[in-house]
Amino acid sequence: MTRYPLKAGYVLLLSAALLAGGCTTYYQIQDPVTGDVYYADDLKTLDGGAVRFIDAQSGTEVTVQNSDIKEISKDEYNIRRYEPEPAREPSGEMK
Repeated sequence: MTRYPLKAGYVLLLSAALLAGGCTTYYQIQDPVTGDVYYADDLKTLDGGAVRFIDAQSGTEVTVQNSDIKEISKDEYNIRRYEPEPAREPSGEMK
């Protein structure tokens, strides 16, 4: 009795797991209203066109109503997610 079919099954399962892990898509999401830029590796589109994701820089869940989404490389994602967030210009006081 041979066990080759069982070994072949393990090899196929391991191969599928490795391939699935390497198929992540990385995104740059910009909110055109505020100018804020976010980075994420997973997006969920909500009713009405909004997107929800976990921001890679802050680790917080973000929902953006209108967004410009661009797929980026893994290298760019890893570089951008560790950059400090840019300082914002102070807004003018209302008189």
